[in-house]
Amino acid sequence: WCQTGPPRAEGRLTTSRGRGKRENGGAFSAGFRQLILLANNLACKPADHHGFDFMPQHSETRFLPYTPQQLFDLVADIGRYPEFLPWCKGARILKRDGDVVTADLIIGYKMFQEKFKSEVTLDVPRKIAVRYLSGPLAHLTNEWGFKPSGKGCDLSFHVDFDFHSSILGAAMEMFFDKAILKMVAAFEERAKELYG
Repeated sequence: WCQTGPPRAEGRLTTSRGRGKRENGGAFSAGFRQLILLANNLACKPADHHGFDFMPQHSETRFLPYTPQQLFDLVADIGRYPEFLPWCKGARILKRDGDVVTADLIIGYKMFQEKFKSEVTLDVPRKIAVRYLSGPLAHLTNEWGFKPSGKGCDLSFHVDFDFHSSILGAAMEMFFDKAILKMVAAFEERAKELYG
């Protein structure tokens, strides 16, 4: 994947995606429900990367008229995610050790609901790095960056992950498009509510 330089105008964004066919549309179709049921049965099989390469990636940089500290505090407040992220059904802080937080998130949409355990490292107010510990994925990394820019902040977001099976990867491509691609927008709306 590649990423262009960060845009300067408020609200503009740049995105990049990993290889894999992108599907349009939001709601889960009947065919998708059948596919995800099949994927669950085959999830223990290793992904066949010779036939498919479902390793979704998304990178985005957006200028927002808030300070890096304000946006850092917003992203770091994991316990309040269910209040504004529509696909986040629950959040629980398991442990705090200095600047490292271990947390569970319950992620759900329609038929899909799973628990993700992650270790979150807080580098105030510059960066938040998320390391995946357990859940339905084979791999996940996520990083937020907060860079002062004029009268605001360049907020950067990157996520990449992989599935235990290529069939599950094909099924979850729709959820990736619906949830991950709207991640930064959801935090921007939350910032408007909190900071005006």
